[in-house]
Amino acid sequence: MQKTEMYQPSLQQGWEETKSFDIHRLFLVGFFGGAIPLIIMGSMNAKWVRLSNKRIVALALLGSLVVIGKYLVLLYMMQNSLTFDSSSMRIGYRVSCVLLYGAYFFALRKAFNSHRYLGGEMVPMLGTAIKWSLVGIGIETIITATIINL
Repeated sequence: MQKTEMYQPSLQQGWEETKSFDIHRLFLVGFFGGAIPLIIMGSMNAKWVRLSNKRIVALALLGSLVVIGKYLVLLYMMQNSLTFDSSSMRIGYRVSCVLLYGAYFFALRKAFNSHRYLGGEMVPMLGTAIKWSLVGIGIETIITATIINL
């Protein structure tokens, strides 16, 4: 065995460094922006830290259920089938978004910690969060207006 073999690079070709948002701050995206920006940014982050596609799709479906559930409750409220007031609905939606954040956090934390310990790039998220929050608010406004006009 030659001494120079020990100093050969151990990484294979095609290896790339990972990047990530601070997943602790995704809480703020979910709480203030809602489920749509959380789904988008959480899925972006999951791809960046190379989470399996099955988990990414499962998390996106869970987030879609939160959004669909919000509008089903609104639809039933409009038909007087449910007797919630609007503040209860908003609180319920925020709680659902926080629980969705918990699912993303639980799924991402191991990959995120590995990313952090290996010195991966931390991407600032404020601009992206504002952009996707505005897009999410716009989408939710359009859906809400459509349901109200039914």
